[in-house]
Amino acid sequence: MTSNPRFQQLPPARQQMIRARLRRWNAMTPAEKEVVREREEIQRLRALSPEEQERAMSADPRFLRLPPAAQRIVRRRLERWNAMTPGQREVMRNREEIFRGLSPEQRQEARAIFPQWRRLPPERRKSVNKAFLRLRDLAPGERQNFLVSPEVKKQFSPQEQHILEGLNKLLPDSPLARPDQPDK
Repeated sequence: MTSNPRFQQLPPARQQMIRARLRRWNAMTPAEKEVVREREEIQRLRALSPEEQERAMSADPRFLRLPPAAQRIVRRRLERWNAMTPGQREVMRNREEIFRGLSPEQRQEARAIFPQWRRLPPERRKSVNKAFLRLRDLAPGERQNFLVSPEVKKQFSPQEQHILEGLNKLLPDSPLARPDQPDK
């Protein structure tokens, strides 16, 4: 795979993400791989019209074997998807792609940080987002200095600083992105 010319043309960060995903796939148990396949089936259903989705689910033995509560969850997720605008769907696809590229530790961090971020008032979310974009553009070695800078301490509450620290852990070059490697 890594000797593939198309792979070599990808940006280094994308190559790193793909390598990490392959390592995780190869380390998965058969049951974990089945969960991934089920997620991919939902993504396949999203590409269909609502009528086609219903026909596909009605003819799918795996779907029919699901408990009724699980079938309702799938249907509700598809209903929400179908109600989205094309722009909202694109945003959702991008978020899912980013999330799939995270290490398990980063996913856990994201699940802890994003609810805290969502609880911020809209104007504070914008400020945190702006700081995160600045943080993201810094070299990995400069990020910690930014997070402890007087500017950040003055502009952000302790809770907002905690959120920025958590977001920093989601970046590709963070220690959580490469738990098998020692911190530099």
